Amino acid sequence: MDTRDTWTRLEQLLSNIEGASDHLADGASDETILAAEETLGITFPESFRASWRIHDGTEGHLFVVGPYRLWPISFVVEENVRNKSDLEDHAETLDEANDDGLIRGCIFSDGWTTFGDDGGASQLAIDFDPGAQGTSGQVIRICEDGTEYLAESFASFLDGIVNDIESGALVWNEVAGQYWSKE
Repeated sequence: MDTRDTWTRLEQLLSNIEGASDHLADGASDETILAAEETLGITFPESFRASWRIHDGTEGHLFVVGPYRLWPISFVVEENVRNKSDLEDHAETLDEANDDGLIRGCIFSDGWTTFGDDGGASQLAIDFDPGAQGTSGQVIRICEDGTEYLAESFASFLDGIVNDIESGALVWNEVAGQYWSKE
């Protein structure tokens, strides 16, 4: 799956919702992405880098990437530098991994790089330190109740959201300004 093609599909879907496309930021430069990687001491997966080149996150109050908003690079850096500083004393292993072994069982891992949220207490993260059955670069959701595996890669995550919108599993809620599960 090609990140550009997936974004093109999402952009087409958003063009049917008044003002929604205005919430997609312009792309970031390679220099900005490299600077973020240097500051955070990581190398983002290529599909994530490709996505940022297309759209440097989302802007405004609408959640146009399914039920999520994606942060601009500057906020990803700011949030993760602060999180790692604030939470490093709280990194505590609970179990070896979650039930399926995909995600390490811990309260916090410096191997998690957050990049978006759902407007509530949940954050999206790239997991660079997965459980034994997981894959480095997988996308997880971190919330008060623990962690949840979302996709094996950022490309799969984005493609899954677009597939859910196209299939009608996610529908636009005008009042909330975001896609919601049809159920």
